[in-house]
Amino acid sequence: MNFGVRGFIGLGILAFVAGCAVAPATRGDGEPIRLGITLDEAPRVGRLAPEIVLPYATRDGVGPREQPFDLRKELGLVVVVSFCRLDTAEECLTQWRTFRDQQAAIFGAGVVVVGVSADSLPALAQFAAGQELPFKFVSDPDRTLARRFGFINANGVVRHTVMVIGRDGRVRYIDGGFAALESPSYNNVAGAVKAAKES
Repeated sequence: MNFGVRGFIGLGILAFVAGCAVAPATRGDGEPIRLGITLDEAPRVGRLAPEIVLPYATRDGVGPREQPFDLRKELGLVVVVSFCRLDTAEECLTQWRTFRDQQAAIFGAGVVVVGVSADSLPALAQFAAGQELPFKFVSDPDRTLARRFGFINANGVVRHTVMVIGRDGRVRYIDGGFAALESPSYNNVAGAVKAAKES
């Protein structure tokens, strides 16, 4: 695949929301009630990645529930986490087939690739097997993880997001609008993975 050049998309909106305050309501005594919105668990570049502990599936079947995927156990490796809905058929299929076919070029050795989806574990196992994908997929059925990370819009739709986590557990890159049908998206991920390995 011929990778192009694409500018980094910042997350200014997320940073704004994390620091803003809700307009005050009023208590019975007339004093305002001030509420703050903080997304302390939302991933941000340079910060330690939030915890991810969820059951997983691979092309070989559903993993043992007593041994879920645990991001903390991947310290020392670069980890790529992708939030993608399987019902977005064309984009999702294109992304995972590209990750599979261009695995050496995009990731190289020593990289853990994990998909996050609201689909059930059996459905994820079937998807991975049908597409011959050598990756893990974790199930987030009620979208709790997506909400906690801020990767979901006001309509409850999970945004197509790819995040690169360095060997030290810190977030190195986030693309909150991953364009799976555009080659530059993969070039950006490849560049972020390379930089994470070198840091």
